[in-house]
Amino acid sequence: MSYEIHIAPVGKGLLYVLMRDAKCEDILFSDLDGKRDIGAIYMAKIDRAVKGTGGMFVDIGGEKAFLRSKKNYPLGRYLPVQIQQCASHDKPIRMTDQIDYRGEFVVLTPGRPGVHQSRKIRSVELLDEAQEQLASLLPENCGMILRSASRNAGFDEIAEDTAELLAQLNKVENANQNAGLISAAPIGARRALTEWSDNGVYEHEYFPDYILEALHNALNLPLKCAGGEVYIEATRALIAVDVNTGANTAPTAARDVNLSVASHLPRWLRMMGWGGQLCLDLAPMPVGARKTFETAIIKSAKKSGLSLSGHGFGPLGLYEATIKYDRRPLPQNILDLFGN
Repeated sequence: MSYEIHIAPVGKGLLYVLMRDAKCEDILFSDLDGKRDIGAIYMAKIDRAVKGTGGMFVDIGGEKAFLRSKKNYPLGRYLPVQIQQCASHDKPIRMTDQIDYRGEFVVLTPGRPGVHQSRKIRSVELLDEAQEQLASLLPENCGMILRSASRNAGFDEIAEDTAELLAQLNKVENANQNAGLISAAPIGARRALTEWSDNGVYEHEYFPDYILEALHNALNLPLKCAGGEVYIEATRALIAVDVNTGANTAPTAARDVNLSVASHLPRWLRMMGWGGQLCLDLAPMPVGARKTFETAIIKSAKKSGLSLSGHGFGPLGLYEATIKYDRRPLPQNILDLFGN
């Protein structure tokens, strides 16, 4: 299996496509300069608290954003914050005061000391080497996590990645007390390798036809699942999913289609970058089969990297879940931008 990362400008942003054997495996969307992307860091001024919301509005340089925090900061206080969720509709950007510095091989975690490694790394040799040679470089009360990609990297590459992140951390800690951008989120090849490490990166002015065809096959609706059809729509309030058995008239059609949806839907939602509340109107199935579906969709979400929390079936028989916002959403008319 060969993986390739292809990048090209699309609309008002950059589209990143992970290809495997000429098929679209994953998709990512960012803005053109990283200033309004998840991961960008700003110096914010506390503007006003909002009781009952667990947060406050902040000024990030001529624009209001919402900071969710357990701490009660005084009005007028300046502090660095990081974009956690991009703006959508008329909702402001959401920020966090728990800043992470994410590289290709390492994540620095200020305020959370200790050197740790991804659960996918079985060996402790790399962790021991990092504790011996890199831990001393970290500022006080700053931790480090070795990402899974580091198991295939040389230690010099890990050290270089750590040095770049430490330079960014130092820039933030020494930033002036003026509301505004401190450090943009990475874009281009750096952004791509942060998401999908150790793959070839190719940048284009526009995507070649075979990638456009792969994108169309991956994103086009309705989704085909075991002969059934799945329609998906993102509204202002939630993501609505309607499942029909379609041409599948077998006795087990509802069960087969629903389990196929559990297998394929999380990956599609991950590629679209959608988050929030999810509501599924599944094909009719016995109440006793619901547990099998719930187990299947949670397992599939974990495999695809989608942060999904299931909340079971509601009174109307609809499956409900919530999805963490951890990507910039693709434009809903993404395929129209390619002329498909």
